[in-house]
Amino acid sequence: MTKNEPGGAAAIPTTHAGAVLTYADAMLRAALWPGLAVAVVGIVVSTVVTGVPGLVGGAIGAGLALGGSLFTLYMMRRSAELQPMMLMGVALGSFFAKLIALFIIATLLKGVSWLNARSLAFTMLATFAVWTYFEVRGFRSAKVPTLIMPPSDADPDA
Repeated sequence: MTKNEPGGAAAIPTTHAGAVLTYADAMLRAALWPGLAVAVVGIVVSTVVTGVPGLVGGAIGAGLALGGSLFTLYMMRRSAELQPMMLMGVALGSFFAKLIALFIIATLLKGVSWLNARSLAFTMLATFAVWTYFEVRGFRSAKVPTLIMPPSDADPDA
């Protein structure tokens, strides 16, 4: 899937699946710690501002955001071997699955007194935003060629 460059440089993917896995790894490395940090800050601020309902709302919001973000990377890894068009279908399907799950959870939590809805919303929004920003940074910093051509029999360097 990857080949090492002379001089100990990073491995460069040689297949589509290798590229997807390289992207997933780079995105996770870039987004995990900032996402966790913002989630913790959101929970602490929610607790200070609104007490125990803020703690519960912030924790649920952080959990939903981190879980949804990690689900995306999990789906990238699980579908890496698929053809690119199928991979896009999986990406769209998992996006809709996350939207439906968030809608169901929001409906179930509507009007409960033991959590602060704004703490949930703001913690989830901040965590999603920071995670997405750092995922994009990780994606852009990954060393993946634009085109990955399969080796041909006539190529003496392959």
